[in-house]
Amino acid sequence: MEDTLLPRHLRAELLDSLRSTRVVNIIGPRQVGKTTLVRELLDVGRFITLDDENVLAAMEADPSGQIEALVSEANDVPLIIDRGAAIQAPRPRDQADSR
Repeated sequence: MEDTLLPRHLRAELLDSLRSTRVVNIIGPRQVGKTTLVRELLDVGRFITLDDENVLAAMEADPSGQIEALVSEANDVPLIIDRGAAIQAPRPRDQADSR
């Protein structure tokens, strides 16, 4: 059996969105090809993953400052932030909060 990718139905919409706006957010279930789609469409770009604990910690500590720094370092190439598996589990409520 040959391993081939299915056609990406959102490809045209994504390209159109990238022409008309500075920020495009791609969301969907895990392992459906969101990152692969972006990498296929954009030959160049700065890919940042929040799977890196240091990057995630920096983003959580100063999101605005980190975004500004990343954008300025990107030198007119797209900045792609992949949140990957960096989804935080809900924190347990403090017993004092539940009264």
